[in-house]
Amino acid sequence: MAQLVPPHGSPTLKPLLAPEPDRAAGLEQAKSLKAVPLSSREVSDLFMFAMG
Repeated sequence: MAQLVPPHGSPTLKPLLAPEPDRAAGLEQAKSLKAVPLSSREVSDLFMFAMG
């Protein structure tokens, strides 16, 4: 992910990515979270909300 697209709106915005050592722990923790079934329409809506 070294070549990210520059953020919109301000040159001071920074992507918040988990440091490499914390990433594995986060993925393990995510496995214990409850899954929420979504239709393809709901997934699309979720992506739209996330992107603003």
